[in-house]
Amino acid sequence: MVLNKVLFAQKCVVYDKKSKKILILKRSDYKSNTANLWDFVGGSYDFGEDSIDGLKREGVEELRINLNEIHTINYYALQADKPDHTFIFGLSFCDDFEFEKKVPILSNEHTEFVWVDIDELNDYEFVDSIKRCKDKIKPFIERFY
Repeated sequence: MVLNKVLFAQKCVVYDKKSKKILILKRSDYKSNTANLWDFVGGSYDFGEDSIDGLKREGVEELRINLNEIHTINYYALQADKPDHTFIFGLSFCDDFEFEKKVPILSNEHTEFVWVDIDELNDYEFVDSIKRCKDKIKPFIERFY
């Protein structure tokens, strides 16, 4: 298969080992199609950017968080919102992080953050890319904790 128009993005499950909670972010209306939906930290890569470096950059831009060690949960090829485009989505995990100011500092892309238990994820309305893969998060975490 030849892919002519490909969009790449990656999100990261930020997991606090002490509280056993996951950080989720509510999206602002800067993109109308995802306004007020919940998400994880992350986003698109810059051209030529390493996927881990891109995710670390997104963490700093969105939350002033340093993602120190990142592990891949899975990658998915999905139909993009745009015709004739393929969306390659990566879901990652980080339990080794630090906030530059001890707490998340939100960019204009998000309006709030919440730490939730893994079993509470279904209580929130997520962006489509997360909806399609959030069932992989609990088994991944249970392998290590």
